[in-house]
This record gives sequence, C-alpha cells and structure tokens, in this order.
Amino acid sequence: MAKLVVVNGWGRLDPHTARCFEIRLDLLRDTGPRAYVRAQPIFLFPATWISEHSDELDAETEAQLAHFQGSGNLEARLAALQAFYVEDRLEGLRTPLLALAAKDDMLVPWTCSRRLADGAPGGALATMGWGGHACNATDPEGFNRLVLAFLGS
Repeated sequence: MAKLVVVNGWGRLDPHTARCFEIRLDLLRDTGPRAYVRAQPIFLFPATWISEHSDELDAETEAQLAHFQGSGNLEARLAALQAFYVEDRLEGLRTPLLALAAKDDMLVPWTCSRRLADGAPGGALATMGWGGHACNATDPEGFNRLVLAFLGS
C-alpha cells in the first residue's frame, strides 16, 4: 500500500514561515549569497546542534557557495514554496499520511503538520521533541524510527 510522509510541511503557508522566507530573501538580495548561506543553519538546526557542528557548517558554507544555484533560481524556489497551498484538498487524499514535525523547528511551526494530519482522512501526526527543520539530519535514528514505524504499519 502506498503511504505518504510529509516532514515539517504545510497545507498552507504559515505567517511565521512567510516571515522567515522574507528575511532570507532580504539577506540574499541586500547582502548576497554568502550571508544567505551563512544564515541558513539558523533556520534549519537547533542552536546546540549548530554550536556542536560549527566547523562542519563552516566547511559546508564554502561548498554551498562553490556550487551556489544562483539567486534567480533560489528566488523562484522560494516563490513556489510560498505559493504552495493544498489545505482545501486534504480531505480528498486517499493515501495514508504521516505528518512528521520537530517541535523546535524554527522555520515551520509543528502546528502546520498537525493541521495536515487533522485535514487528511486517516492522517497521523508524529512529533520529535528535538531536531529542528533538518531533524532527519540532526536526529536520524529518531527520525527513521518514526518513519519506519509508519511505513511498517
């Protein structure tokens, strides 16, 4: 049986997420790619994880800048994310849905995932207490446990 897992997602853009996207675009436009890339971890990872992985993040910054996708492409991707709206179609979803969220996500409030789960027939919500927006990277064991439990059910 097909199943759908949505991680730190939404059915409609949350005002907090919209504000984060606006700030990120301001950084990109006003100060350039380096500031945008350097700020990215703040939106993705918990503060303690950033502190513990500072050297890795510095190296990743340089790699991301060396392969930067271009401001135009990045702006188009963020515009697509901002326009994404499916909340009014969730009730028609026939595929079992797991909305998985990290409660400390600084980009997408976990309540967006709760709305997804509540709006979809047979939708389920799983929350991680820690991990940020990139909870699959910060807590892969916890993330995998929740996803595999849903897929195996």
